[in-house]
Amino acid sequence: MKDLRSAAPAALEPASPCVKVCALDERGYCYGCERHIDEIVAWPRMSAEAKTELLDALPERRRHRAEQGA
Repeated sequence: MKDLRSAAPAALEPASPCVKVCALDERGYCYGCERHIDEIVAWPRMSAEAKTELLDALPERRRHRAEQGA
């Protein structure tokens, strides 16, 4: 029988917001996922809490980009 306790932490990790549209704007933000290049690079090392906070910020970034017409 598989020990689920060892698998649980990975299962709780937030999924990457990457949508495979990897192109950066002039400020270094990705058009696809709205993360800054520094956030993209740091993603594998970020805590689950930090990832969740970042994911929560992305809808506002998308709204802002849409309002700017970019």
